[in-house]
Amino acid sequence: MKWKRWLWTGLTVLWMVMIFMMSAAPGAISGRLSGGIAEILANWTHGEFEEMSEEEQGDTVFEVEAPLRKVAHFVEFAGLCVLLMLALTAWGIEPRKAFLWAMLIGVVYAIGDEVHQLFVPERSGQAKDVILDTAGLLAGGGLTLLLMSRKRKTKEEVV
Repeated sequence: MKWKRWLWTGLTVLWMVMIFMMSAAPGAISGRLSGGIAEILANWTHGEFEEMSEEEQGDTVFEVEAPLRKVAHFVEFAGLCVLLMLALTAWGIEPRKAFLWAMLIGVVYAIGDEVHQLFVPERSGQAKDVILDTAGLLAGGGLTLLLMSRKRKTKEEVV
């Protein structure tokens, strides 16, 4: 099943490129993107949003945007760890070792992502984002490891 190796490796590289491109967006563009998504969420979660004044709407969007950005960090890196583990195991690396390698690669990538943002206009690299990214890596990797071990046990029971 050599095609799986290339599929998971390719998807992992594409995910890493997506993270890089999102980090490369200047602060104004990044803010418009997250602000637009936050406005949709605020409108959806606050039934009275349309009746609010512009100032109240702005405050509500701001309240939604900060946690949204943090959730995005977590999800980006949880997804990265899942893809890294799928790629590494497709190349024949045992799941527990794949988890460790995926964590190492992911943390290095998270640090690099924050350093990269130091050179992007209106952006900043933050250690707390690396911690959040690492939490996402642990969650994605832990869940993947759990599912892989359950799948392996199911296969052993069938045989």
